[in-house]
Amino acid sequence: MNNAIVYRLNSPLPDTETLAELLEDAPGRRCHFDELSHTGFCPPISGAQYAVEIEGLTLFAAEVTKVLLPGKVVKRETSKKLEEISAKYGRALSDGEKKQVKEAVKTHLIARSHQSSDQVDIRLDRKRSLLVLDVSSATKADDVINKLRKVIGSLKVVPFVTQEPAVAAMTRWLGQGWPDPAGWRFSGSCRLTSSNGSHVTFDKCLLVHELDTAEAPDEVEKVGPSTEVDACLNQGRLCTEAKFELDDIGEFVLTQSLSLKSMKFSGDIPEVEIEDADEARRLNYEATALLEWGLIGQVIDDLQAYLGEASIEEEDLESPQDDERHGAVDVDLSAIIVDSGTETGDDEAKQEGETVAEEKPAPVE
Repeated sequence: MNNAIVYRLNSPLPDTETLAELLEDAPGRRCHFDELSHTGFCPPISGAQYAVEIEGLTLFAAEVTKVLLPGKVVKRETSKKLEEISAKYGRALSDGEKKQVKEAVKTHLIARSHQSSDQVDIRLDRKRSLLVLDVSSATKADDVINKLRKVIGSLKVVPFVTQEPAVAAMTRWLGQGWPDPAGWRFSGSCRLTSSNGSHVTFDKCLLVHELDTAEAPDEVEKVGPSTEVDACLNQGRLCTEAKFELDDIGEFVLTQSLSLKSMKFSGDIPEVEIEDADEARRLNYEATALLEWGLIGQVIDDLQAYLGEASIEEEDLESPQDDERHGAVDVDLSAIIVDSGTETGDDEAKQEGETVAEEKPAPVE
């Protein structure tokens, strides 16, 4: 895991065996012709069940597939088709007709575009009542949570939130030169943000300052913010992101939303010397997961102990019953067809740097 977005469970999930069966009934797959994305589930490691439990930690994974369709391609092909239709009928099209043409073009392009799939590792700690997703985007995390809710029928879950905001705590820690939690140390970089949203990032946020031995005979040096960082703090900037080390467990970046990113783990994974390659890979994966959770679980415990956990209640959201495939265009595609023979794929998507925004159904309350 490289990232961690943390949720607090307010209702239990099914036992691991039952959970595996439910997830297997909703596997990941390629997008249908009328989908821009699809979220399903997959074994956390090839050859394993859809949910695996080791030492009280449940491991499972989601598979998120997206169509690589740059918005600029849709715009270009739609403009071309609108010009052709306007010339054919000798009139400008209405807004409703333009929208219908755009949806038809989009549907046709989706069927010919490349697709990309990502695995999202998920960790369930039943003892701590925590659900952690290895994603960097809260939107992607919410998509996986909504799919999980639909698969298991109902799910009470809220983001992990502390009583003292992370921004206030990190700003205070930076000003005093050390974090409050035992074993934590600033590990270099930090981001300071002003009230207007502008930010500045420092690769090294702390310095060792030499003290006047006449004034402090028992102390020779003191760790504190660098001159530049101190100046920013005095200007009212707040620490919205900082990198920390935690004893010999690992290092991580803590964000203002209490998510973790850029995690690196200390410790060695024991060599598994068995002839069965699949079994060796599975055992290595499980050992790595436990090593990762040693850091993640300790960070969450420390945040809860030193900042306090805020209580957030969420009503149980029942599984939505609408078809997961959406965005279908109710028009005659034989009358509106894209003439271009160019296939949109990975290279063009990367060059454009954008994809078509997915129109999602309204959340079920």
